[in-house]
Amino acid sequence: MRFSNRLRLAFNTGLVLLLSLACPACKVEGHYVPFDSAEGEGVDVNQPTSYWSARYGGPANDRSALVSGVAAAPNGDLVLAGTFEGTADLGDATVTAVGDSDIWVARYRPNGLRLWSVHFGGSGIDDTYSVVCDASGNTYVSGSFFGPVDFGGGARMISFGAFVVKLDPNGGYLWDRAIDIGGRGRAYGITMPDANTVALAGKFSGTVNFGGGTAVTAMSTTADSFVAVYEAANGAHRWSRALARDPNRVNATSVGGDIVVVGDFLGTASLGGGALVAVSPSPDIFLVRYRSNNGAHVWSVRRGGTSTETAYAMGTDGTNLYVGGRFQGSSELGGDPLVADGTYYDAFAAKYNAANGAHIWSRRYGGAGHHDETQTMAVSPNRVAIGVSFSGTVLIGAQVMTATGTTADMMAVRLDPVTGGAQFATQFGSAALEDSLSLAYTGDRLTGVGTFQDSVEAFGVKLTGIGGTDIGTFLVDY
Repeated sequence: MRFSNRLRLAFNTGLVLLLSLACPACKVEGHYVPFDSAEGEGVDVNQPTSYWSARYGGPANDRSALVSGVAAAPNGDLVLAGTFEGTADLGDATVTAVGDSDIWVARYRPNGLRLWSVHFGGSGIDDTYSVVCDASGNTYVSGSFFGPVDFGGGARMISFGAFVVKLDPNGGYLWDRAIDIGGRGRAYGITMPDANTVALAGKFSGTVNFGGGTAVTAMSTTADSFVAVYEAANGAHRWSRALARDPNRVNATSVGGDIVVVGDFLGTASLGGGALVAVSPSPDIFLVRYRSNNGAHVWSVRRGGTSTETAYAMGTDGTNLYVGGRFQGSSELGGDPLVADGTYYDAFAAKYNAANGAHIWSRRYGGAGHHDETQTMAVSPNRVAIGVSFSGTVLIGAQVMTATGTTADMMAVRLDPVTGGAQFATQFGSAALEDSLSLAYTGDRLTGVGTFQDSVEAFGVKLTGIGGTDIGTFLVDY
């Protein structure tokens, strides 16, 4: 593992930070769209004002700097995780990847002050997908890697693997678990149902030993979804199981000490209860809840219509589950069918009872453009926000939003937790591509971290990139 002790968020102009909390004069009114009460939408008069924003990245043409996740530590600190290639300026320090891309993790105070940063990787492409913090301030990062990688405990000699790494509150290495997961495998989601447990959710191909000594063979010739549970203290395997065939994406969250997994599947899914059968040749969505101590099945449900559904995001307020993703055609997520606007994907968000999976509400967000989708969400005890990627013109509640360029923009949309109605939205866009917005709540304050090309505006501040992709970060009362 290699340490960078001078990592700072910075503008390419040399301004180190724009800090509203430390510098009241730096506050700028947030650029956002408040929604009216038409069609049952909620109204929130509290304009987001307190924030900071910054850009960091490198000169490489492709993956110069990407961000894949943000997590809130119990004291309010923020932990970011992502990848970079070539030589990247991550503030006032320059780091160089060993292989095609390396992984970085950094921790900041809520006002943007860096506490520590680490990066690690091998000769191949190394990616991270998710990050989470426990109640003691430790950090857990999941992802995938090609070839030998040393996360801090010695080289892991696996051709293609998934991993989880545990870092202490100061970024020091504690342990890692590397899994020979097959060439089509990924460890997408990571969650902690309690202080003693860490769980991975993702997909695998071929025959895989997740650590329990008994190999699991995928039903599909492409990939199956899985959940694998480990001891948080040392990474020892507790239990694991295959879930369903041919997933596009799999994610997980924790509620009441249990693990809830969401994913999509083809054919029949045997999750521990009765068989779930997709209603068409296209993927449907499953939700399943397991006991974290032994993997006992609690409940499972199928959601979907006659076309394609994919679930990318999941969160919980401790009583309810929130799911976000995309769909085509007509989709039945538990309530009245949602109908896409045109032949392409629209985004959705849905709320379910965590006790039994019962549907509470579901909403569509989209237009006639290509591939509108909910990529991420953040949930606090009293707030819900979704990150939507969209192109063209989309309908968010009763309001019309238009992408800046011809590719894709991102927006953060705050929802009414009771009805799912959009309360207000903030758009992040330019003539080039914006994508992969990750969100996390610290109390009622929302952190957003996204990848952009060229330049992007974040709450009135224009961030200009220096490479093929750069990272924009903001903190806002939202």
